[in-house]
Amino acid sequence: MKSLKGIIYAMISSGTFGLIPLFTIPLMGNMEMNESNILFYRFLFSTLMGAVCLLHKSTLKINMKHLISIIGLGALYALTALFLIYSYHYITSGVATTIHFLYPICVSFLMVVFFKEQK
Repeated sequence: MKSLKGIIYAMISSGTFGLIPLFTIPLMGNMEMNESNILFYRFLFSTLMGAVCLLHKSTLKINMKHLISIIGLGALYALTALFLIYSYHYITSGVATTIHFLYPICVSFLMVVFFKEQK
């Protein structure tokens, strides 16, 4: 049951991430919103969704070492999202988003084949 729940959550997550071009391209075209504003509102919405943890009184304690890692990974994630949106100016959104999502799959495949990773 636990793995089924994980699969369902992963499918919902990938589905919502796959809808990013559906909302981003009209904002850039019709409303002439720039990439920074789009990402600001996207991350603001994510932050508001994260506030649910605070409402449920979840413990969010982390140590300084983890905080530095989280900040670094957050910055890399923001750059990834920014570059994905920039790519929509140069190639079609379907190709850009497919490349964006195929990269982690290819890395995972290579890790299993060459480094015998299991999970």
